[in-house]
Amino acid sequence: MQLEELPENLRERISPELEPGEKIFWMDQPRPATGFSWWLMAPSLFAIPWTGFTLFWIAGAVGIFDKGWAAFQQFDIQRILFGAFGIPFLLVGVGMFLSPFWAGNRRRKAARDTVYLITDRRALILNAGYLGDNLLGSLAGGAVLGLGKSRYLVTSYPPDKLGNIQRIQREDGAGDLAFGETILTSESNSERTTTRDGFFSVPNAREVEKMLRLLARSAESISVTDEQKV
Repeated sequence: MQLEELPENLRERISPELEPGEKIFWMDQPRPATGFSWWLMAPSLFAIPWTGFTLFWIAGAVGIFDKGWAAFQQFDIQRILFGAFGIPFLLVGVGMFLSPFWAGNRRRKAARDTVYLITDRRALILNAGYLGDNLLGSLAGGAVLGLGKSRYLVTSYPPDKLGNIQRIQREDGAGDLAFGETILTSESNSERTTTRDGFFSVPNAREVEKMLRLLARSAESISVTDEQKV
Protein backbone atom coordinates (compact mmCIF):
# COMPACT_ATOMS: atom_id res chain seq x y z
CA MET A 1 0.00 0.00 0.00
CA GLN A 2 1.22 3.49 -0.88
CA LEU A 3 0.65 6.61 1.20
CA GLU A 4 -1.39 8.11 -1.65
CA GLU A 5 -3.89 5.24 -1.45
CA LEU A 6 -5.00 6.21 2.05
CA PRO A 7 -7.88 8.63 2.71
CA GLU A 8 -6.81 12.21 3.25
CA ASN A 9 -7.58 12.17 6.98
CA LEU A 10 -5.19 9.24 7.50
CA ARG A 11 -2.45 10.83 5.41
CA GLU A 12 -2.74 13.94 7.57
CA ARG A 13 -2.18 11.78 10.65
CA ILE A 14 0.89 10.01 9.31
CA SER A 15 2.90 12.91 7.91
CA PRO A 16 3.47 14.73 11.25
CA GLU A 17 4.56 11.46 12.89
CA LEU A 18 7.47 10.85 10.51
CA GLU A 19 10.87 12.22 11.45
CA PRO A 20 12.95 14.20 8.91
CA GLY A 21 14.46 11.79 6.42
CA GLU A 22 12.51 8.78 7.72
CA LYS A 23 11.56 6.36 4.94
CA ILE A 24 8.51 4.10 4.85
CA PHE A 25 9.37 0.50 3.88
CA TRP A 26 5.91 -0.98 4.38
CA MET A 27 2.44 0.28 5.23
CA ASP A 28 -1.00 -1.31 5.43
CA GLN A 29 -4.27 -1.43 7.32
CA PRO A 30 -6.02 -4.25 9.19
CA ARG A 31 -8.16 -6.61 7.14
CA PRO A 32 -10.66 -8.11 9.60
CA ALA A 33 -11.74 -11.69 8.99
CA THR A 34 -14.86 -11.85 6.82
CA GLY A 35 -16.21 -15.04 8.39
CA PHE A 36 -18.83 -14.87 11.12
CA SER A 37 -17.58 -15.57 14.65
CA TRP A 38 -20.21 -17.82 16.18
CA TRP A 39 -19.03 -17.17 19.72
CA LEU A 40 -20.30 -13.61 19.24
CA MET A 41 -23.80 -15.10 19.23
CA ALA A 42 -23.54 -15.98 22.94
CA PRO A 43 -25.05 -12.67 24.14
CA SER A 44 -27.86 -13.01 21.58
CA LEU A 45 -28.69 -16.53 22.73
CA PHE A 46 -28.74 -15.42 26.36
CA ALA A 47 -30.95 -12.47 25.36
CA ILE A 48 -33.77 -14.77 24.21
CA PRO A 49 -34.77 -16.14 27.65
CA TRP A 50 -33.85 -12.81 29.30
CA THR A 51 -36.17 -10.83 27.03
CA GLY A 52 -38.89 -13.48 27.16
CA PHE A 53 -38.93 -13.51 30.96
CA THR A 54 -38.92 -9.68 31.04
CA LEU A 55 -41.95 -9.51 28.75
CA PHE A 56 -43.67 -12.16 30.86
CA TRP A 57 -42.99 -10.14 34.02
CA ILE A 58 -44.20 -6.87 32.46
CA ALA A 59 -47.38 -8.56 31.25
CA GLY A 60 -48.07 -9.89 34.73
CA ALA A 61 -47.27 -6.56 36.37
CA VAL A 62 -49.76 -4.58 34.27
CA GLY A 63 -52.46 -7.24 34.79
CA ILE A 64 -52.76 -8.79 31.32
CA PHE A 65 -53.03 -12.29 32.80
CA ASP A 66 -55.92 -11.15 35.01
CA LYS A 67 -57.85 -8.81 32.74
CA GLY A 68 -56.38 -9.35 29.29
CA TRP A 69 -55.88 -6.30 27.09
CA ALA A 70 -58.64 -4.58 29.05
CA ALA A 71 -55.94 -3.82 31.60
CA PHE A 72 -54.71 -1.08 29.26
CA GLN A 73 -58.23 0.21 28.58
CA GLN A 74 -58.93 0.62 32.30
CA PHE A 75 -55.63 2.49 32.65
CA ASP A 76 -54.63 1.37 36.12
CA ILE A 77 -51.81 3.85 36.66
CA GLN A 78 -50.29 1.91 39.55
CA ARG A 79 -50.03 -1.31 37.58
CA ILE A 80 -48.67 0.47 34.51
CA LEU A 81 -46.00 2.28 36.55
CA PHE A 82 -45.08 -1.01 38.22
CA GLY A 83 -44.76 -2.68 34.82
CA ALA A 84 -42.61 0.21 33.59
CA PHE A 85 -39.84 -0.96 35.94
CA GLY A 86 -39.28 -3.82 33.50
CA ILE A 87 -38.55 -1.53 30.54
CA PRO A 88 -34.81 -1.06 31.36
CA PHE A 89 -34.40 -4.85 31.54
CA LEU A 90 -36.23 -5.16 28.22
CA LEU A 91 -33.81 -2.67 26.63
CA VAL A 92 -30.87 -4.63 28.01
CA GLY A 93 -32.24 -7.75 26.36
CA VAL A 94 -32.64 -5.99 23.02
CA GLY A 95 -29.08 -4.64 23.34
CA MET A 96 -27.68 -8.11 24.00
CA PHE A 97 -29.59 -9.50 21.04
CA LEU A 98 -28.17 -6.85 18.69
CA SER A 99 -24.65 -6.85 20.18
CA PRO A 100 -23.04 -9.09 17.50
CA PHE A 101 -24.15 -6.68 14.78
CA TRP A 102 -22.99 -3.40 16.36
CA ALA A 103 -19.79 -5.02 17.65
CA GLY A 104 -18.86 -6.18 14.16
CA ASN A 105 -19.69 -2.80 12.65
CA ARG A 106 -17.60 -0.99 15.29
CA ARG A 107 -14.65 -3.33 14.65
CA ARG A 108 -14.75 -2.68 10.90
CA LYS A 109 -14.87 1.09 11.44
CA ALA A 110 -11.88 0.93 13.79
CA ALA A 111 -9.95 -1.09 11.22
CA ARG A 112 -10.60 1.49 8.50
CA ASP A 113 -9.05 4.22 10.66
CA THR A 114 -6.01 2.21 11.84
CA VAL A 115 -2.65 2.22 10.01
CA TYR A 116 0.52 0.17 10.50
CA LEU A 117 3.94 1.23 9.23
CA ILE A 118 7.49 -0.11 9.12
CA THR A 119 10.11 2.52 8.45
CA ASP A 120 13.90 2.44 8.36
CA ARG A 121 13.86 3.42 12.06
CA ARG A 122 10.89 1.80 13.80
CA ALA A 123 7.51 0.10 13.70
CA LEU A 124 4.73 2.66 13.98
CA ILE A 125 1.09 2.07 14.94
CA LEU A 126 -1.72 4.59 14.57
CA ASN A 127 -4.55 2.74 16.28
CA ALA A 128 -8.17 3.93 16.19
CA GLY A 129 -9.33 1.15 18.50
CA TYR A 130 -8.79 -2.00 16.44
CA LEU A 131 -7.64 -4.88 18.67
CA GLY A 132 -7.93 -7.80 16.28
CA ASP A 133 -10.50 -10.51 15.57
CA ASN A 134 -10.36 -11.99 19.07
CA LEU A 135 -12.97 -11.62 21.82
CA LEU A 136 -11.48 -8.40 23.23
CA GLY A 137 -11.18 -6.83 19.81
CA SER A 138 -14.76 -7.66 18.89
CA LEU A 139 -16.51 -6.67 22.11
CA ALA A 140 -14.28 -3.79 23.24
CA GLY A 141 -12.54 -1.87 20.49
CA GLY A 142 -12.73 1.89 20.25
CA ALA A 143 -15.82 2.28 22.41
CA VAL A 144 -14.14 1.03 25.59
CA LEU A 145 -10.76 2.56 24.86
CA GLY A 146 -12.06 6.02 24.03
CA LEU A 147 -10.66 5.79 20.48
CA GLY A 148 -12.29 6.30 17.13
CA LYS A 149 -12.28 8.43 14.02
CA SER A 150 -11.25 11.61 15.84
CA ARG A 151 -9.08 9.99 18.55
CA TYR A 152 -6.25 7.53 18.00
CA LEU A 153 -3.29 6.06 19.84
CA VAL A 154 0.21 6.44 18.38
CA THR A 155 2.76 3.85 19.48
CA SER A 156 6.35 3.64 18.26
CA TYR A 157 8.60 0.59 18.58
CA PRO A 158 12.32 1.14 17.85
CA PRO A 159 14.35 -1.86 16.62
CA ASP A 160 15.59 -2.82 20.11
CA LYS A 161 11.95 -3.30 21.26
CA LEU A 162 11.16 -5.86 18.53
CA GLY A 163 12.98 -8.85 19.99
CA ASN A 164 9.90 -10.95 20.83
CA ILE A 165 7.58 -11.25 17.83
CA GLN A 166 4.69 -13.71 17.88
CA ARG A 167 2.69 -14.56 14.77
CA ILE A 168 -0.85 -15.95 14.64
CA GLN A 169 -1.69 -16.76 11.01
CA ARG A 170 -4.97 -17.48 9.26
CA GLU A 171 -5.40 -19.87 6.35
CA ASP A 172 -5.50 -17.01 3.85
CA GLY A 173 -2.02 -15.82 4.92
CA ALA A 174 -3.25 -12.86 6.94
CA GLY A 175 -2.65 -12.78 10.66
CA ASP A 176 -1.57 -11.01 13.84
CA LEU A 177 1.96 -9.99 14.75
CA ALA A 178 2.23 -9.24 18.46
CA PHE A 179 5.47 -7.66 19.67
CA GLY A 180 4.57 -5.47 22.61
CA GLU A 181 2.07 -4.41 25.23
CA THR A 182 0.32 -1.12 25.74
CA ILE A 183 -1.62 0.34 28.66
CA LEU A 184 -4.91 1.88 27.62
CA THR A 185 -7.17 4.04 29.77
CA SER A 186 -10.94 4.01 29.37
CA GLU A 187 -12.33 7.49 28.81
CA SER A 188 -15.53 6.70 30.73
CA ASN A 189 -14.17 5.42 34.05
CA SER A 190 -10.37 5.87 33.79
CA GLU A 191 -9.90 2.11 34.10
CA ARG A 192 -6.44 1.00 32.92
CA THR A 193 -6.20 -2.04 30.66
CA THR A 194 -3.01 -3.79 29.57
CA THR A 195 -3.38 -5.44 26.19
CA ARG A 196 -1.13 -6.93 23.56
CA ASP A 197 0.06 -4.60 20.85
CA GLY A 198 1.27 -5.06 17.30
CA PHE A 199 -0.01 -5.43 13.74
CA PHE A 200 -3.40 -7.18 13.71
CA SER A 201 -5.15 -8.82 10.73
CA VAL A 202 -2.46 -7.80 8.24
CA PRO A 203 -2.16 -9.49 4.82
CA ASN A 204 0.94 -11.64 4.20
CA ALA A 205 1.74 -11.82 7.89
CA ARG A 206 4.82 -14.00 7.33
CA GLU A 207 6.44 -11.46 4.99
CA VAL A 208 5.67 -8.59 7.36
CA GLU A 209 7.24 -10.59 10.18
CA LYS A 210 10.44 -10.95 8.13
CA MET A 211 10.61 -7.18 7.71
CA LEU A 212 10.15 -6.66 11.45
CA ARG A 213 12.89 -9.15 12.27
CA LEU A 214 15.20 -7.50 9.76
CA LEU A 215 14.55 -4.17 11.46
CA ALA A 216 15.21 -5.77 14.86
CA ARG A 217 18.56 -7.13 13.62
CA SER A 218 19.61 -3.62 12.69
CA ALA A 219 19.58 -2.77 16.41
CA GLU A 220 21.83 -5.78 17.10
CA SER A 221 24.32 -4.69 14.45
CA ILE A 222 24.42 -1.17 15.88
CA SER A 223 25.07 -2.62 19.35
CA VAL A 224 27.95 -4.79 18.05
CA THR A 225 29.49 -1.79 16.26
CA ASP A 226 29.35 0.28 19.46
CA GLU A 227 31.05 -2.51 21.42
CA GLN A 228 33.82 -2.75 18.84
CA LYS A 229 34.43 0.99 19.12
CA VAL A 230 34.81 0.68 22.87
